[in-house]
Amino acid sequence: MKKILLIFFLFVTHLKAESVFPLDPAITYGKLENGLTYYIRENKEPKGKAYVKMIINAGSAMEEDHQRGLAHLLEHMAFNGSKNFPKYSIDEFMSSIGLNIGTHYNATTGFFTTDYEYEIPTNDPKNLKTTIQIFADVLKNLSLEPEAFERERKIVEEEWRGDLGADQRYIEDLYSVIHKNSLLEKRKPIGDIEIIRNFEYQDVIDFYEKWYQPEITAIYVVGEINTSKTVELIKENFSSFKNTRKTIFPDYSIPDFENNRFISNQDKEFDNIVFSIWEKQKFNKLNTIENYRTDLINRITVNIFNRRVSETIAKGKLNFVYGGIYSAAQSDLDEYKISVATLNEKYINEGILEFSTLIAQAEKYGFLKAELDLEKKKSITDLQKNITEKETRSSYSYVDEYKRHFINDEMISGPEKELEYAKEIYSSIDINDINNHFKTYILGKNQIISIKGPDYLNLPNETQIKDLIQKAKQNQIEPYKFEIKETTLIKKDLKNANILKKKRYPKSGVIELSLSNGPKVFLKQTDFKKDQILLSGYSAGGLSRAKDEILSSAENLQDILFKVDIGDLTVSEKENLYPIDIVDAYLTVDEYEEGVEAYSNNYFLEDMFKLMYVNFTDLRIKDIHVNQFKKNLLNQYNIDKKSPKNNFEIKFKETLFQKHPRKKFETDKEINSININDVKNFYKDRFQDGGNFNFYIVGDFKYDQIEPLILKYIGNLPKIDREDGPIDHDIRFTREKHELVYEENDPKKASVFRFYFKEFDNTVKERFKFNLLFSVADKLLRDEIREKENLVYSINMGKYFDKFYPSEIISFYTAFGSDPPNVDKISEKINETFQKIKDKDFDEKVFKEQKISLMNEFEENLRSNTFWKAIMEISDQNNQYIERSMNIDLIINSITLRDISQIAKKFLDDNYLKQIELIKE
Repeated sequence: MKKILLIFFLFVTHLKAESVFPLDPAITYGKLENGLTYYIRENKEPKGKAYVKMIINAGSAMEEDHQRGLAHLLEHMAFNGSKNFPKYSIDEFMSSIGLNIGTHYNATTGFFTTDYEYEIPTNDPKNLKTTIQIFADVLKNLSLEPEAFERERKIVEEEWRGDLGADQRYIEDLYSVIHKNSLLEKRKPIGDIEIIRNFEYQDVIDFYEKWYQPEITAIYVVGEINTSKTVELIKENFSSFKNTRKTIFPDYSIPDFENNRFISNQDKEFDNIVFSIWEKQKFNKLNTIENYRTDLINRITVNIFNRRVSETIAKGKLNFVYGGIYSAAQSDLDEYKISVATLNEKYINEGILEFSTLIAQAEKYGFLKAELDLEKKKSITDLQKNITEKETRSSYSYVDEYKRHFINDEMISGPEKELEYAKEIYSSIDINDINNHFKTYILGKNQIISIKGPDYLNLPNETQIKDLIQKAKQNQIEPYKFEIKETTLIKKDLKNANILKKKRYPKSGVIELSLSNGPKVFLKQTDFKKDQILLSGYSAGGLSRAKDEILSSAENLQDILFKVDIGDLTVSEKENLYPIDIVDAYLTVDEYEEGVEAYSNNYFLEDMFKLMYVNFTDLRIKDIHVNQFKKNLLNQYNIDKKSPKNNFEIKFKETLFQKHPRKKFETDKEINSININDVKNFYKDRFQDGGNFNFYIVGDFKYDQIEPLILKYIGNLPKIDREDGPIDHDIRFTREKHELVYEENDPKKASVFRFYFKEFDNTVKERFKFNLLFSVADKLLRDEIREKENLVYSINMGKYFDKFYPSEIISFYTAFGSDPPNVDKISEKINETFQKIKDKDFDEKVFKEQKISLMNEFEENLRSNTFWKAIMEISDQNNQYIERSMNIDLIINSITLRDISQIAKKFLDDNYLKQIELIKE
């Protein structure tokens, strides 16, 4: 099951006033006489599917002291049999229709809810009917048998084990402070491991009988369904249930603090330094106009301040790495307003002072009307985008939104109404509202100051930090200056290129254009995602073209280019003009290729092409960009080199690449060798020849509108007559057997990976053979090692990558976490499972079911712009016929059990890189 919700953003429960907002008329909403709530919506994306979810408004916060962790264990038990679905019947049914647990159906437990969610095909009405019946059994008819209790007791312990380590130790310490004196402090969903090991069965049964009640349950069905029939299914299966207990919810509020709090946390495994201030306040429900107004003000405040911080960092004026503010809900009663900065290890005090100075600047001078106007404009653009995209919005996203309505009474009036309310509210919001709201982040009441970092550092104490904050307020501070910089991105006239050849691929609908300046452009018009357009470009060469002496500059070019000026505009100035969640373009550099990625809607379509063109022709790399990047990279290197795992990670990379000199672990020597001249020259070398790129465009565009833009912008990329392409430096992944072990004292957790690197015939059919092998193996490993032996919480097999150059290879892996003494036993079980696949000594039903799953996945991918862009890229770059993509269903159906057996015999051998990490508690 999904990792239980042990994060800051916690979603919550039952105490709610009636919302003043109307429901979206597309929602069929109702309550049965027993109080069960349902939300139903017909929706066409993804095609042929429905998302079905049941939420019980009870989680770990509702447990008694002796039940800590049992709400979560009960969630596991829901897959172990019920009145109408005994033993493994749920898994058997779902597998029969091509669904896999974890991928297509799952469950999670949080502080306040337990969620069961299924993604089902709707080609057969019995699928939805059976799923509703399963939910009904989960609510009132679970078997809860002793054998299943003992199995899940072991599996939950392995899930608990998987969280062990430095991050979990930090979360434990943090939660003891932010939830101090509240029920949440002792109610983490994973629970108390001693209780998990020793609970009585009746303790779980008591929780089930008390909290699994219709009146605190909601059912969601969104997808290609019939609404009236779905309502009848819900009524038929749930109406007879009674509320057998009165649900009286405990008080889980976080009490006000007697005194402000301080927490300093250091660990040798921490890989960053973080300073933060937490201000506890009441949670703001989005169920009234006033509360929605407060939420919009908060969004604007956060966006303005965070943009200021990013802009100031980019100017090289600050000594910290990142900073910002945000809100973190803890329940429907409490939230924290958080100010946070990631610090440089050499400038810890300076970073705290500088971040505090930015806060003090905003407090003293406030924000500017121009900043407010910009954020209002961006927000309206986003809301308009939601309306445009509604037609092809994912069913899953609707379900997630409706959950918030059930547990937090959040508005679900639909994007048109939301835009209407926002426009009305924005007209009443002025700069004083923003300035006053910002002060809620710095009230100094119910406050926690936190600092964390590696244990080799001398972190400032509470008094020193408070002195730095006070010093920031007392220093002379200049007011912030802001203006929208308008500019012409491209100052020269561009004349359209000519189309030398146009070719249409009739089955796939792809069109190929050959332009007079060199590029080929492949286009696929779709209606899968309303108003979404994706573009990519490709040229062979990449890092392989860099000489050894400039390799560090070349390897870091891509990350540096994210920070450089785009023509006359800084990154911040560009984002003021072009909303980054709607339109952008950026360059990529890989080992053997360079490229461009871009995206847009139709309104910003020409701007996307302009940004793409300027990325090729006029990125302006300055000393400040390179120096700031090096400063941050050296900071991370200095932290990482003191980590106890550093030598292990160096050894891993050396083994992986067989100590190839171009794949050395980057040290301060290599980082300091990065220089602006090498960065500029390598950028110019790889992107000055835009005419040597091919481009791939997919999405909801119109040919007559996009073709002139292609001819104008792609058609004007310069073409250089030169010899180019990748250079084979004989960099190869290891093909031999290795075992690398990292071990801490008294380890309680093992994380084990096998990495395989194999040469293969990289054709469409061979790739799908491997995909089917991985699915079969993944299922068999789970059934044998988790369900039968109870040795792991999760075990996986999957593809890491496949490549065509410099040789055709595929890389895949197995991964599991366990109790260290069980590593060898599990490894042997993996080998036994692989041998069964080689011998075809397993239930053929598994093979057939995984073929159905693979076919379902392919059919869904056919309605994905990302999938079609990848098809065009792979086909063009590797001389594979693009129309074969329309025959993948035939290819999948042609794969036999013998095919899977043969590739298992050939590739599942003893030559792999095994990585074992043994971690203390």
